[in-house]
Amino acid sequence: MKGPQTGVVLDALRTHGKVSDTPPPTDRLASASGFSRSGEVTTAAVAETPWRDHTQPVPLNPTALNDAITAGVRNGTWVYYDAQRRRAHTAEAPPAAVRIAGDAWVYSPRRAEELGVLRKAVSATDVGAALDTAGGRLDGAALLTLGGSGGSAPNEAELLAALGAGARAGGRFLVVESPAARGSKLLSSDEVARRRAADLVVLSAAAAGELGISVAARPATRTVEGDGSVGVALQQVTDRLADCGGGALASLSVTATADMGEGPRDLRLLGFCIPQLPRFDCEVSLRINVRFGGLDGGLRAELSGSASDYQKVEAVLLSAAAAGVDVSGHLELKLTPPAGMTVGSADWQQFRSVLESTNPGRVLIAAGLAPSDTSGAVPKPGE
Repeated sequence: MKGPQTGVVLDALRTHGKVSDTPPPTDRLASASGFSRSGEVTTAAVAETPWRDHTQPVPLNPTALNDAITAGVRNGTWVYYDAQRRRAHTAEAPPAAVRIAGDAWVYSPRRAEELGVLRKAVSATDVGAALDTAGGRLDGAALLTLGGSGGSAPNEAELLAALGAGARAGGRFLVVESPAARGSKLLSSDEVARRRAADLVVLSAAAAGELGISVAARPATRTVEGDGSVGVALQQVTDRLADCGGGALASLSVTATADMGEGPRDLRLLGFCIPQLPRFDCEVSLRINVRFGGLDGGLRAELSGSASDYQKVEAVLLSAAAAGVDVSGHLELKLTPPAGMTVGSADWQQFRSVLESTNPGRVLIAAGLAPSDTSGAVPKPGE
């Protein structure tokens, strides 16, 4: 037999059901991987099933198993949990990308509830919302009753992290030691981390002013910007932060614009970044205008709030926009990084990698560089 035989061999394997061009069914993967018995399995174990179970065809497409896992999440069979990023994904917010690894898991919804992976960690946004509802003041007892999804109380570490994020320069609220009174000292994020949540009081700027607590000395955040393609904007921000002497980042924002003739493409791509980002506190601001062919009027939407709430309506909203003949507007992600995050840290590198791989067109990136806390020096990049 002469000539290349690869095609002949592949055709023979397809004929006998040994290879496949499509993702394997979710139920078959669940059964072969042991998931059906335990309710939990790593994605690495799922990926091994076509080679362990010889009744299954081997997928020819290397991403077929990733697609199959995503399909299992979308249909509600699985909850995908990325332990590296500490994020859980359900049918309401499926993962943008699945990792095949020993620290990425698929759980049954019941098992995910038992393990608590579906619980949303309390964030600075949650504290700010509770503060608004409470009229601008939360004492330690109120803080300890704040809950993520399911109403469970936050643990001390995550609550202090949320308070520290909100207390940083340019943050959403102020934190002082109890009792809050005239002359109380505003606590920095580092100082918050060394306290007990029960001993703290969270105040809005207005409430602090009413108590006679001076907020005039609260240091402002220096902001640098980068504008252009993702690579260009990131490099501009990196260079300008270095010119400022480096330091910890108090805030980050990324804005994508709907360009003429591209519909909501870049807004959709920036939205894809949300579930892949590090564990930042994330809020969104969306403004979009859509004109439809042959119809008077149009669609206009202005939304702002938590990224998780935005994701619930994103698909419907952008699908409607995609049907328009003229789309304009922007989507902004407002991010609060972990305390002490610097350029060169693992969180920054992940932020950069997600933006570069998703590539939502021309972007505006703004980074807020917090001044040094009086309690200690701000770490330099890479420290």
